[in-house]
Amino acid sequence: MSSAGRRLAGHSAASREVRSDELGRRLREARIAAGLGVRELARRVALSASLISQIELNRVAPSVGTLYAIATTLGISMDSLFGEAAHVAAATRGAAPPPGADGAAFVLRAAERRRIVLARGVCWELLMPRPEPGVEFLEVTYPIGAGAGAAHPICHRGRDYCVILAGTLVVQLGADELVLEPGDSLALDASEPHRFANLGEVPVRSVWMVLDPRASH
Repeated sequence: MSSAGRRLAGHSAASREVRSDELGRRLREARIAAGLGVRELARRVALSASLISQIELNRVAPSVGTLYAIATTLGISMDSLFGEAAHVAAATRGAAPPPGADGAAFVLRAAERRRIVLARGVCWELLMPRPEPGVEFLEVTYPIGAGAGAAHPICHRGRDYCVILAGTLVVQLGADELVLEPGDSLALDASEPHRFANLGEVPVRSVWMVLDPRASH
Protein backbone atom coordinates (compact mmCIF):
# COMPACT_ATOMS: atom_id res chain seq x y z
CA MET A 1 0.00 0.00 0.00
CA SER A 2 1.26 3.51 -0.83
CA SER A 3 1.98 6.06 1.90
CA ALA A 4 -1.09 8.00 0.80
CA GLY A 5 -3.16 4.83 1.05
CA ARG A 6 -1.85 4.15 4.55
CA ARG A 7 -2.82 7.66 5.61
CA LEU A 8 -6.32 7.16 4.28
CA ALA A 9 -6.77 3.76 5.88
CA GLY A 10 -5.40 4.73 9.26
CA HIS A 11 -6.99 8.12 9.68
CA SER A 12 -9.12 8.73 12.74
CA ALA A 13 -12.85 9.23 12.15
CA ALA A 14 -13.18 11.89 14.84
CA SER A 15 -14.69 15.21 13.73
CA ARG A 16 -14.21 18.78 14.90
CA GLU A 17 -17.41 19.97 16.48
CA VAL A 18 -18.40 23.61 16.17
CA ARG A 19 -19.12 24.63 19.76
CA SER A 20 -22.57 26.03 20.42
CA ASP A 21 -21.02 29.32 21.57
CA GLU A 22 -19.34 29.67 18.15
CA LEU A 23 -22.61 29.03 16.32
CA GLY A 24 -24.48 31.58 18.42
CA ARG A 25 -21.69 34.13 17.98
CA ARG A 26 -21.62 33.69 14.20
CA LEU A 27 -25.38 34.13 13.96
CA ARG A 28 -25.23 37.25 16.11
CA GLU A 29 -22.39 38.71 14.02
CA ALA A 30 -24.30 37.99 10.81
CA ARG A 31 -27.43 39.65 12.20
CA ILE A 32 -25.50 42.76 13.20
CA ALA A 33 -23.76 42.86 9.81
CA ALA A 34 -27.18 42.71 8.15
CA GLY A 35 -28.27 45.72 10.21
CA LEU A 36 -31.10 43.88 11.93
CA GLY A 37 -32.15 44.02 15.56
CA VAL A 38 -33.27 40.91 17.42
CA ARG A 39 -36.94 41.88 17.22
CA GLU A 40 -36.81 42.60 13.49
CA LEU A 41 -35.09 39.30 12.75
CA ALA A 42 -37.64 37.50 14.92
CA ARG A 43 -40.47 39.18 13.01
CA ARG A 44 -39.03 38.17 9.64
CA VAL A 45 -38.58 34.51 10.57
CA ALA A 46 -41.84 34.29 12.57
CA LEU A 47 -40.10 33.38 15.83
CA SER A 48 -40.03 35.03 19.22
CA ALA A 49 -37.32 37.58 20.02
CA SER A 50 -36.65 35.55 23.16
CA LEU A 51 -35.82 32.44 21.12
CA ILE A 52 -33.47 34.40 18.85
CA SER A 53 -31.67 35.78 21.90
CA GLN A 54 -31.40 32.35 23.51
CA ILE A 55 -29.90 30.89 20.31
CA GLU A 56 -27.36 33.72 20.07
CA LEU A 57 -26.49 33.29 23.75
CA ASN A 58 -26.10 29.52 23.23
CA ARG A 59 -28.82 28.64 25.70
CA VAL A 60 -30.89 26.83 23.07
CA ALA A 61 -29.77 24.80 20.04
CA PRO A 62 -31.78 25.75 16.94
CA SER A 63 -33.73 23.19 14.98
CA VAL A 64 -32.84 22.56 11.35
CA GLY A 65 -35.86 24.57 10.20
CA THR A 66 -35.05 27.47 12.51
CA LEU A 67 -31.41 27.60 11.47
CA TYR A 68 -32.30 27.58 7.77
CA ALA A 69 -34.87 30.34 8.33
CA ILE A 70 -32.36 32.54 10.13
CA ALA A 71 -29.54 31.90 7.65
CA THR A 72 -31.82 32.55 4.66
CA THR A 73 -33.09 35.81 6.14
CA LEU A 74 -29.56 36.98 6.94
CA GLY A 75 -28.32 36.02 3.48
CA ILE A 76 -25.54 33.75 4.73
CA SER A 77 -24.55 30.28 3.55
CA MET A 78 -24.87 27.33 5.88
CA ASP A 79 -21.22 26.36 5.40
CA SER A 80 -20.17 29.76 6.78
CA LEU A 81 -21.56 28.66 10.15
CA PHE A 82 -18.99 25.88 10.35
CA GLY A 83 -16.08 28.33 10.26
CA GLU A 84 -12.89 27.57 8.36
CA ALA A 85 -10.25 24.96 8.90
CA ALA A 86 -6.71 26.38 8.72
CA HIS A 87 -5.89 24.76 5.38
CA VAL A 88 -9.20 25.94 3.89
CA ALA A 89 -8.53 29.53 4.85
CA ALA A 90 -5.08 29.33 3.27
CA ALA A 91 -6.40 27.76 0.08
CA THR A 92 -9.20 30.33 -0.18
CA ARG A 93 -6.67 33.17 0.03
CA GLY A 94 -4.66 31.57 -2.76
CA ALA A 95 -1.81 30.54 -0.48
CA ALA A 96 -0.34 27.06 -0.55
CA PRO A 97 -1.71 24.58 2.02
CA PRO A 98 0.62 24.02 4.99
CA PRO A 99 3.22 21.22 4.82
CA GLY A 100 1.68 17.80 5.32
CA ALA A 101 -1.79 18.97 4.28
CA ASP A 102 -1.83 16.11 1.77
CA GLY A 103 -3.83 17.68 -1.06
CA ALA A 104 -5.94 19.68 1.37
CA ALA A 105 -7.58 21.75 -1.36
CA PHE A 106 -9.29 18.62 -2.70
CA VAL A 107 -9.35 15.99 0.06
CA LEU A 108 -11.08 16.31 3.42
CA ARG A 109 -9.82 13.77 5.94
CA ALA A 110 -12.35 12.20 8.28
CA ALA A 111 -10.69 13.76 11.33
CA GLU A 112 -10.90 17.22 9.73
CA ARG A 113 -14.66 17.25 9.26
CA ARG A 114 -16.40 20.09 11.06
CA ARG A 115 -19.82 19.48 12.51
CA ILE A 116 -22.74 21.26 14.12
CA VAL A 117 -25.10 19.58 16.58
CA LEU A 118 -28.61 21.04 16.47
CA ALA A 119 -31.82 20.52 18.43
CA ARG A 120 -32.60 16.91 19.36
CA GLY A 121 -29.06 15.90 18.49
CA VAL A 122 -29.34 16.26 14.70
CA CYS A 123 -25.72 16.36 13.52
CA TRP A 124 -24.43 18.04 10.37
CA GLU A 125 -20.93 17.17 9.19
CA LEU A 126 -19.47 19.31 6.41
CA LEU A 127 -17.98 17.12 3.67
CA MET A 128 -16.53 19.87 1.48
CA PRO A 129 -12.73 20.37 1.53
CA ARG A 130 -13.22 24.08 0.82
CA PRO A 131 -16.20 26.43 0.29
CA GLU A 132 -17.85 26.49 -3.14
CA PRO A 133 -20.53 29.06 -4.01
CA GLY A 134 -24.03 27.64 -4.23
CA VAL A 135 -23.16 24.15 -2.95
CA GLU A 136 -23.48 22.48 0.44
CA PHE A 137 -22.31 18.87 0.87
CA LEU A 138 -23.15 17.25 4.21
CA GLU A 139 -23.49 14.01 6.10
CA VAL A 140 -26.52 14.34 8.38
CA THR A 141 -27.34 12.05 11.30
CA TYR A 142 -30.84 12.03 12.79
CA PRO A 143 -31.00 10.39 16.24
CA ILE A 144 -34.04 8.35 17.20
CA GLY A 145 -37.01 10.69 17.57
CA ALA A 146 -35.33 13.63 15.85
CA GLY A 147 -37.73 15.86 13.96
CA ALA A 148 -40.87 14.33 15.47
CA GLY A 149 -43.45 17.07 16.02
CA ALA A 150 -41.21 19.81 14.62
CA ALA A 151 -43.15 23.07 14.60
CA HIS A 152 -40.95 25.00 12.16
CA PRO A 153 -40.72 23.54 8.63
CA ILE A 154 -37.55 23.70 6.56
CA CYS A 155 -37.72 26.09 3.62
CA HIS A 156 -34.89 27.66 1.64
CA ARG A 157 -33.75 28.42 -1.90
CA GLY A 158 -32.43 25.76 -4.25
CA ARG A 159 -32.78 22.00 -4.48
CA ASP A 160 -31.97 19.24 -2.00
CA TYR A 161 -30.59 15.83 -2.95
CA CYS A 162 -29.99 13.00 -0.50
CA VAL A 163 -29.27 9.30 -0.18
CA ILE A 164 -30.04 7.29 2.95
CA LEU A 165 -27.12 5.24 4.27
CA ALA A 166 -28.78 3.72 7.35
CA GLY A 167 -32.11 3.88 9.18
CA THR A 168 -35.52 5.05 7.99
CA LEU A 169 -36.27 8.73 7.36
CA VAL A 170 -39.83 10.08 7.13
CA VAL A 171 -40.17 13.08 4.82
CA GLN A 172 -43.21 15.32 4.97
CA LEU A 173 -43.48 17.32 1.75
CA GLY A 174 -46.68 19.31 1.53
CA ALA A 175 -49.54 16.84 1.94
CA ASP A 176 -47.33 13.90 1.04
CA GLU A 177 -45.44 11.69 3.47
CA LEU A 178 -42.52 9.69 2.08
CA VAL A 179 -40.61 6.92 3.83
CA LEU A 180 -36.98 6.52 2.77
CA GLU A 181 -35.07 3.32 3.48
CA PRO A 182 -31.31 2.62 3.13
CA GLY A 183 -30.27 3.07 -0.49
CA ASP A 184 -33.27 5.28 -1.34
CA SER A 185 -32.56 8.76 -2.71
CA LEU A 186 -34.56 11.95 -2.91
CA ALA A 187 -34.56 15.18 -4.92
CA LEU A 188 -36.85 18.03 -3.93
CA ASP A 189 -37.54 21.70 -4.42
CA ALA A 190 -36.26 23.10 -1.12
CA SER A 191 -38.46 26.20 -1.40
CA GLU A 192 -41.48 24.01 -0.64
CA PRO A 193 -41.87 23.63 3.15
CA HIS A 194 -40.78 20.19 4.30
CA ARG A 195 -39.91 18.25 7.44
CA PHE A 196 -37.77 15.23 8.27
CA ALA A 197 -38.24 12.81 11.15
CA ASN A 198 -36.64 9.64 12.42
CA LEU A 199 -39.50 7.57 13.80
CA GLY A 200 -37.53 4.33 13.64
CA GLU A 201 -35.46 2.41 16.17
CA VAL A 202 -31.96 3.27 14.91
CA PRO A 203 -30.24 6.56 13.98
CA VAL A 204 -30.57 7.70 10.37
CA ARG A 205 -27.36 8.43 8.47
CA SER A 206 -27.67 10.30 5.19
CA VAL A 207 -25.64 12.30 2.70
CA TRP A 208 -27.06 15.56 1.36
CA MET A 209 -26.20 17.99 -1.40
CA VAL A 210 -27.93 21.36 -1.44
CA LEU A 211 -27.65 23.33 -4.67
CA ASP A 212 -28.55 26.99 -5.05
CA PRO A 213 -27.54 28.06 -8.58
CA ARG A 214 -28.36 31.71 -7.85
CA ALA A 215 -25.71 31.80 -5.13
CA SER A 216 -22.96 30.81 -7.60
CA HIS A 217 -23.26 34.00 -9.66
